Amino acid sequence: MITAAAIEGRLRRQSLTVSTSGLHLLLDALVEPIDPDRVPAALSDDVTVLVGAGLLGPDGAVPDDARPGVAAIRQPLCVIDLEAAVGRVPRHYRGYIGAEAAATYATDPPFPGLRSSSAAVAEYDVPPLRARQLRIVARDWPPVDAAAWVGLTPRPDRLEGTFTVPADALTRRLSDASTPVPAAHPDLDTVPATDVVTDTSAGADAGNGSAGANSGIDVLRRVWAEPLVAWGLTVDPGEARMMVLDAGSSGHYLLSRAGDKIHATGLSSRSVWNQMIAMIEAVLR
Repeated sequence: MITAAAIEGRLRRQSLTVSTSGLHLLLDALVEPIDPDRVPAALSDDVTVLVGAGLLGPDGAVPDDARPGVAAIRQPLCVIDLEAAVGRVPRHYRGYIGAEAAATYATDPPFPGLRSSSAAVAEYDVPPLRARQLRIVARDWPPVDAAAWVGLTPRPDRLEGTFTVPADALTRRLSDASTPVPAAHPDLDTVPATDVVTDTSAGADAGNGSAGANSGIDVLRRVWAEPLVAWGLTVDPGEARMMVLDAGSSGHYLLSRAGDKIHATGLSSRSVWNQMIAMIEAVLR
């Protein structure tokens, strides 16, 4: 069971810059010690970092106190994957929850610093760092860390409601802030259940397209002007997934696709968090 992380959920080890090949070498060392003298030159920096952090011993074996964290990567009970489409480049976060500990392996966050304008986010084209950041953490920490990484923060001034938009128009808008607001589309009558994780606590947060004066096109126009970041969450094993549009001060929107259209439903950040936790706990229960 995953709960909100208390003080025990803080990082146990520092963040390490490790290449994917270096991570694979560490996982191999968990099964059989490597020979440090025979490591390819391209991995020598990774070995130095891993030894310095105590994840790999000078003898090429994984020390006893590091084994639970490394085992969480090699044999996870649950894997959390987050991919954020930021402007023109993706960012990726992966969390591994094991029997005794957990680990995270991620690129730099989706959009560092302040989101100054919709154009700044849409035109962001800095590629992610080649080597990702590896951390061994407490077992309950990855959901909290993932939420912080993707910017899942409270939005008290969020705009409630729903809208429907052509999928290709939203795709263009994510990388080009000058994309015009598409014409209004009638709200969809049904949303495929496989695209949405049900959270009964979200009922009071979700707009129904008729809240006050906020028609679907009114909500769409407000959202369209915001700095937009789309991100998707998958949890393995299983087929649970969630797509979210972060619309800055207009809040978060749960996305589902029906044919060539995207349906968006406004949710509070707390409801998005609750759905994330429900997806993870469904795997770990």
